[in-house]
Amino acid sequence: MDAWRASALPQAYLAATVYCVASRRLEFLRPYFLLCGMFYGIAVYLVMNLIVLPVSGLHAAGPYQLRGLIQGILVHMFLIGVPIAFCLYKFSMPHQVRHVETKGRLLP
Repeated sequence: MDAWRASALPQAYLAATVYCVASRRLEFLRPYFLLCGMFYGIAVYLVMNLIVLPVSGLHAAGPYQLRGLIQGILVHMFLIGVPIAFCLYKFSMPHQVRHVETKGRLLP
């Protein structure tokens, strides 16, 4: 396994874990997954470029081009933030399971 996969896979799991844990407290993250996922993608981009890359020493020193900044933000919004938010929306159970009584049996 090359170095890119070895570093990107744990970061992707960490990003998904942080979003899932945050959704337990911030209940609006689940129903508004598209908008929240886009903002989460921007947050992931900012954390990576302002904290992780400078600490690792693998970042390029500026000046940065506007095209690269916009491209990086859009990639993180639509290829990282939105898929994580959609998976949480689609595959997670609601916090409170309500039972409905129908003809003597309980239905979820």
